Amino acid sequence: MTDERTALTGVALFHDDADAARVAALLSGLGVTVDPASPVLMFFVSRAALANARTAETITVARASGKTIIPVLLDPLAIPNDIPPALLPLNNPVEAFDETPPEKKRRALLMALTGAGVTAAGTGVAESATLGSETVARESTSAASSSTAPTVRIDPLAKSNVNVVKASSSRAARTLAYGGAAVATVLVVGAVILFQGNDQRAATETGASSPAVASSTTTAKGREEAAPTQPRVTPEEIQTGDARVILEQDSYPVGQAIPVRVVGMPGGNNDYVAIAAAGSPGYGELRYEYLRGRKEADITLRPVMKPGNYEVRLFFGNDLERNKSDVIRFSTPLTITPALPITLTPSATTVYEGTAIRIDFAGLPGNDKDWIATAEAGMPDGEYISYEYTNGAKAGSLTLKPLMTAGKYEIRVYFDDLTSDRTVQMRLPIEVTPAPPVVLVVDALTYAPGSTITVSFNSMPGNKKDWFALGRAGDDGYLTYEYTDGASSGTETFRAPDEPGDYEIRAYFDDSTSDRQVRARVAFKVGTPPAPAPTP
Repeated sequence: MTDERTALTGVALFHDDADAARVAALLSGLGVTVDPASPVLMFFVSRAALANARTAETITVARASGKTIIPVLLDPLAIPNDIPPALLPLNNPVEAFDETPPEKKRRALLMALTGAGVTAAGTGVAESATLGSETVARESTSAASSSTAPTVRIDPLAKSNVNVVKASSSRAARTLAYGGAAVATVLVVGAVILFQGNDQRAATETGASSPAVASSTTTAKGREEAAPTQPRVTPEEIQTGDARVILEQDSYPVGQAIPVRVVGMPGGNNDYVAIAAAGSPGYGELRYEYLRGRKEADITLRPVMKPGNYEVRLFFGNDLERNKSDVIRFSTPLTITPALPITLTPSATTVYEGTAIRIDFAGLPGNDKDWIATAEAGMPDGEYISYEYTNGAKAGSLTLKPLMTAGKYEIRVYFDDLTSDRTVQMRLPIEVTPAPPVVLVVDALTYAPGSTITVSFNSMPGNKKDWFALGRAGDDGYLTYEYTDGASSGTETFRAPDEPGDYEIRAYFDDSTSDRQVRARVAFKVGTPPAPAPTP
């Protein structure tokens, strides 16, 4: 794990080493650096982080020291179901795992940081963040005049419920949970620009000057200049016209993505198409995608996971800074049928501890993030031990990480991880039995410091990252290690430590699982080897 101190001002970072590239991409362009003594910690939550034993310890220590935790979801994890109890609560998480343009993810991160009291670009300095074709000006509270009403900072951890800031939706109402002076400034400016009266809007349309907005700060003028020059329209001014949805077919099975063609839209950035249960309120969508200014488009909506009667609906929005409209402008029926039959064929239904499990599968819907996982028998459906994505294959093969403890388990199939759905679409029982004993033999009992130790082994499971470690006798740590590179038997060499003493070589299975059960050990000494017996 990495407790990194190199990316943000006023904030510390914690993420798994495997997530370093994703974290760097998210933080790119934020323009702030780290404060080692910061009371704010950004915790980048991923499956890799949850699988690492150090994560719980690190977050527990951070909470005990009074740090504010900003959880950033790198993987589509359900809170609290997918989170170990030791890490809860994770309030106000920022979702940063979907395919939303990077600038929108960065904006959600900035909102969270501001709400936690972290300033970007320094105190009293206005900052502009470009979001597509719009520029939103943010100003810190120290730049406001004495006539500005005092701003009360909202503690993002004060709420007991879990409010998720969706980087993909740009809903200002959801970002209010983070509070903070900069967020209040954004919303006030949005209210000035977006909710001007009809008479002002008409004047703008005819080229007349709109009334000036009173402000005691120089950046208010900058906000007016940064506002889009094209007048905004409201639902009353939008005509439904010929807007409609064209479906390739009127029914799809559970788990299958749903392609739709949308035509006749007015072209607003916040126009969107959605799937909702038949008869539900206009704001009750299950899946949605923004049109982003397009008047017609071919869009693929993420799959629905329960059979039933649904509708594909069209909505006309006003502006990216406002909530989505609840006025249904068009709807057409859609039926979701049960999932197609799935087949799973494991390499064996009974396997040894430490042995990787190969699975042949067929009948999956073909989403990039369909996934297959291992779980203990009886585990809740949302829990698992390890998983692999199918990468869009409807049929194929994959290898699951080995299970390290004997017992009853299941292979489980899930559809489209990006929906955060945890419905088990199919399960197959398997059994794990104790592994055969591993045999380790060294070529001497005592070695001179710096000499070569040769250890022979057999009955290893054959994973690429099975490994041997050399450590002091009685100490769980190790001084050095070597991977077997998939060999079940063979020899490995080590350099004897320079310090005399008692040592041992230990065998472990598959380092990628983070399992630390010692499967075998052989002892030896480092010192002066005994003199050879005299020749008669």
